[in-house]
Amino acid sequence: MNYLLRLSPFALLGACWLGNVLGGYLIALGPIVVYGLHPLLDNLIGNRIKNDDGPSSVQFLNITLYILPLFILGFLVHGFVIFEGLSSFSEKLLLIVSIGTGMGGLGITAAHELVHRPVAWQRGLGVFLLALVNYTYFRIEHVHGHHKYVSTPEDPASAPFGMNLYEFLPKSLLGSIKSANDYEKKRLKRRTPLRQVLDNRNFHYLIYAILLTTMSFLFMGLQGIAFFWGQSIVAIFMLETINYIEHYGLERKKLPNGNWEPVKEWHSWDCDYAVTNFSLYNIGKHSNHHARASVEFPYLENKEENPKLSFGYSSAIILAIFPPLWKKIMDPEVIKRRELYSS
Repeated sequence: MNYLLRLSPFALLGACWLGNVLGGYLIALGPIVVYGLHPLLDNLIGNRIKNDDGPSSVQFLNITLYILPLFILGFLVHGFVIFEGLSSFSEKLLLIVSIGTGMGGLGITAAHELVHRPVAWQRGLGVFLLALVNYTYFRIEHVHGHHKYVSTPEDPASAPFGMNLYEFLPKSLLGSIKSANDYEKKRLKRRTPLRQVLDNRNFHYLIYAILLTTMSFLFMGLQGIAFFWGQSIVAIFMLETINYIEHYGLERKKLPNGNWEPVKEWHSWDCDYAVTNFSLYNIGKHSNHHARASVEFPYLENKEENPKLSFGYSSAIILAIFPPLWKKIMDPEVIKRRELYSS
C-alpha cells in the first residue's frame, strides 16, 4: 500500500487551511486545489495506481480516519478566528467557500464511512462531523432510507434520468428530512408520547444545531451564525451533488409481487480513478459499498463490469453544476447501461 497517497485527505484539508492562513485572494487556494488540481491529477493518473488495500492496511487507514475529525474541528474553529479578523466581504465569502469545501469534501465523506460502522463510538464520531455542518439527519436517512430504496422513486437521494442538479437538490433535501422523520416515528411508535420526543434522534440533532448556532452567535454575533451556516450550506451542496452523481438515471425494477428488485452493483456509478479513491476513502467504489454497506472502506472492491464514470468526483461535481454538459456526457451512458441490463 502507498501510505503517502493514503494521507492525501490531510493534504486536501491542508491546502484549504494554508490558503485561509495566507489570506487575501489566496483563501481561494483550497477550492482551486479541489476543483482544479484534484481533477487534473485524477485525469492524468486515471486508474494506473492500484488502491486495493486489503487487510494488511486496515489498522493504518482506520487510524487516519479516526484522527481526521480532530483536524476537521481545528480547521473549522480556526476558520471562525480568521473570519472575525476579515473586513472585506469578498474575503469572507471566499473563506466560507473554502471552509465549506473542506468540511463537505472531507468531513462529510469521513462521516459517511463512520455512520455505517457497527461500533457505537465510531458512529458517534460520524454524527459529530455531521453536526459541524448541520447535516445530522443524513445519519438516519442514508443508512435506513437511501440504502433500502436506492435507485427507486421512493428514494429522495437518487436522481432519475433527465433530472438536473437544481431540480434534484430540493427533492433530496426536503425528501431526506421527511424520510428521517418518518423512520424515527415508525421506530418509536410503541413508546409513550414523551419518550417519542425524548428518544427521537432528530430531536437530539435539532438540539445540537441550536447549541452550535448559539455558540457561533456568542463568539461572533450574527456574523458567527452567517459563517457557521454559510459553510454548512457549501458542504451540504457538495455532498448532495455527489448524491446526484452516484445513482443518476440508474433504476431498479418493480417485481410482480410489488417489491423492488434487490440492490445490485449496477445500480450505482463507480469511479475507479486513483486520486478520487485515495483522497476520499474509496468513495468511488460505490457499487460495492451498496452491496456490502457495513464493510470498512479498505475492503471495498472495484469490479470491471460495474457502471463507470469516465472522470473523477471533482470533475463530476463541476459537470453537474452545468446541466447541459452533464446531460451531454451522462445521458448516452445511462441509455447504454439500460440497454445492457435489459438484454
